[in-house]
Amino acid sequence: MAITRFPGIALIALIATLALPLLAEASPLGINLSSVSYYSSELCFTDLFKQSQPWVSQEKGQPYGHGPAIDSNDNGYPLDLAPDTSVDTLVARISGHYPAGKYRLSFSGSGLLQVDFDARGVFSSGGEYEIDVTPSSSGLALRILKTDAGDPITDISLRPLAADGTVPDTTFRAPFLSRWSGYGVLRFMDWQQTNNSVQEQWSDRVLPTHQTQGGPAGTALEYMVELANEVQADPWFCIPHLASDDYVRQFARLVRDTLNPDLKIYIEYSNECWNSLFAQAAYCREQGIQCALASNDFTAQLRYYARRSTEIFAIWEEEFGS
Repeated sequence: MAITRFPGIALIALIATLALPLLAEASPLGINLSSVSYYSSELCFTDLFKQSQPWVSQEKGQPYGHGPAIDSNDNGYPLDLAPDTSVDTLVARISGHYPAGKYRLSFSGSGLLQVDFDARGVFSSGGEYEIDVTPSSSGLALRILKTDAGDPITDISLRPLAADGTVPDTTFRAPFLSRWSGYGVLRFMDWQQTNNSVQEQWSDRVLPTHQTQGGPAGTALEYMVELANEVQADPWFCIPHLASDDYVRQFARLVRDTLNPDLKIYIEYSNECWNSLFAQAAYCREQGIQCALASNDFTAQLRYYARRSTEIFAIWEEEFGS
């Protein structure tokens, strides 16, 4: 009856069912991974704090998010907090669909770290602590209420101790790896926050040690390479439209030195540089006009895209040699 009434739906269901065993082995199919964020239902990292919201500055008596600018270290942690100010972040804001039970909270430094919403606790000195988490629609909130300027709170980690077969000290959760194992290609455009990127120098990129892998700078390249190696999928990288030649070269070297050499690498200059919704399209148009690549603005835009793509490919070929 279902096939008679809904032939399209039934056919899609049949194809999907038949495809699953193929994906379990190997598939030429590629997939775009969704961006890492504190509100995503896809939990990539075993350490849930890697998917936390970037710190939000608060000031007593002011509306939410209206605190002063925070002086932070290179990993995004506040170096000091003025009286009546704090920073907070959200984790797993996904209607309770994340692991319940005991978690290992760890951090370095001294101050006052508060856990709220789906777990409760206040901690003043660095170390490891066990907390009980009961998932709800609130998710988890972590607040730095005080931090010692001489020994600031940093390196926060929040790991479920037993969930979904995941080993607590591994990088990626077992269900995440299982979901994408078997795909031939993983495209990291959204992991990299490619659209409207402001990254220009290699020093602008996010590192694995940063407070979050879900901020405006995207996810660390090291984690992309590790994931590709783990599931044996060819990585598809997008180079930010503002990236300098040195950025491109350092990117290529890191991949060359850490990616499984049996994997193929796909390189793309930015994403949809024809699309006027994105800053990269305006940039290519401006550069194409400035370089007088065509009398027509859009043609100049496309020709600049072709020129810069070729330059980027040449740098990668230099780094990889034959």
